[in-house]
Amino acid sequence: GKRQDLLQRLQRVVSAHFKEHTAQLHLFGSSANDFCMRNADMDVCFVVDEAAGSREEIVETLGKILKQARM
Repeated sequence: GKRQDLLQRLQRVVSAHFKEHTAQLHLFGSSANDFCMRNADMDVCFVVDEAAGSREEIVETLGKILKQARM
């Protein structure tokens, strides 16, 4: 569905930037079990190696790459 397509797109964008670190995205909550409404938000967990940087650096980087990808 649409959520899975978006997750795959996000995974490609994130993986391309964090190539040297194992970066994975996982749906959770109602997004994962299909109990969500059609226009609801999407719950995503981001897992990456500690070597990718501090939490603050990673969040800042994610914001930048998602903005560049117009997401």
